Amino acid sequence: MTIATWKEEFYPLDARSIKEEDALSHSIRKWKGLRMENLKRHGLWRAWRKIYDDKEELAIDGDTCALCVHYIGDDECKECPLFKYLGRKCDEDEGPYSEFATKAYGDPEPMIAALEKASEVNR
Repeated sequence: MTIATWKEEFYPLDARSIKEEDALSHSIRKWKGLRMENLKRHGLWRAWRKIYDDKEELAIDGDTCALCVHYIGDDECKECPLFKYLGRKCDEDEGPYSEFATKAYGDPEPMIAALEKASEVNR
């Protein structure tokens, strides 16, 4: 198992190819894949903002986030459904992305919960 098999299950399409209306569901799927049991099942490990196998790495950042692809711009994320739910950017202090990315083994659960709530609000 490798990053390639993880991508098949949790990140089958690159964030840049996702339609705006599908960005939240794409993000939720990717973040659920970052749970430790899912990484282990694919033989991966994680440190800081990246996941790894023996030959490859994948950054978990704005380039792999379908929401960021659509909403980062001059308005500083203000149109992003996650921003609208949180009332702030996800990467600010104590935001769900910061909770994940600024710790060697940060927890993906705050981001999963925030994305799921944002999805409920945006239905």
